[in-house]
Amino acid sequence: AKSKALLPLIRDRVMFHVCVHFALRVSELATVQMSAFKPSHEAAMQRFGNLGTLTVTGKNQVTGTIPMREQQVHDLLRWYIDNIRQKMIMRRNGGDIDEAATCEFDGKTFLTSNLLFVSERGGVVSPQTFRDRLSQIAVESGVIAQKLTPHTLRHTGCTLMVPLYTPEVAQKYMRHKNLHTTLYYYHPGTVQAGNEVNGAIALFDDEDEDD
Repeated sequence: AKSKALLPLIRDRVMFHVCVHFALRVSELATVQMSAFKPSHEAAMQRFGNLGTLTVTGKNQVTGTIPMREQQVHDLLRWYIDNIRQKMIMRRNGGDIDEAATCEFDGKTFLTSNLLFVSERGGVVSPQTFRDRLSQIAVESGVIAQKLTPHTLRHTGCTLMVPLYTPEVAQKYMRHKNLHTTLYYYHPGTVQAGNEVNGAIALFDDEDEDD
């Protein structure tokens, strides 16, 4: 608990769950902003408060709004925002939060105080850093034979979405141009697999190859 690595480790764990839950690309995950969260207008979603939806603009400038759906993910994210995120920002700024501080990433400027996930240097978390952490987890777990990438987590997120909604709705949340792409990301269990058109090999494709 006294290690300087503790807060980043907790942050990365929350990034893992957010990546899966909202089926994000790693570039989208690294640049999620607090202002992208809004309350949902659905009555059943009121329990999630101002974390009810997440609006993301990703590849090809396609924007989509994805609903929060799991109470446990909401509670984890709420705890992280209230207890971990603030500490990481203040650690970098010597105990204060500079609302005007900015950082650069991929040719864009971000307000550090608006980033959901902040690096140890007070900027955007490097996608490569997150990739390396996942790879390390896969090796040390001893149970994952294939490489583990953020793209794998996006496939997992889609697989969780399709049975809850419909393939067409999941396509909207995944921000895919074509329904076929969404089905390619959907990996059902063994019982349902005989009725699906997608191939499991896609689970381990390289990051950001989707449409």
